Parts: sequence; C-alpha cells; structure tokens
Amino acid sequence: MNSILIWSLASATNQLSFALTPPMLLLGVVMSAIDLLILTTHPPR
Repeated sequence: MNSILIWSLASATNQLSFALTPPMLLLGVVMSAIDLLILTTHPPR
C-alpha cells in the first residue's frame, strides 16, 4: 500500500515538472534573447 502511494506521488510530481518545463525553457530562451538584444544595442563600455 505504501509503495503504491509513493509511486503515485512520484508520478504526479513527474507530470507536474513535465508540465512546467516548456514554459520555463521558453522563459529562459526569451531572457537570453533579451540579454543578447541589450548587449548588441548597448555594448558595455
């Protein structure tokens, strides 16, 4: 019984992280793009 509970919890956590990964990746890409844009338009002196 206990192992089934642990397995279902792990499965739910896995699904949650899988659901949250694409937005996080997208956010990372957007942030790097903004960073690059700032660096190219305003080069550090």
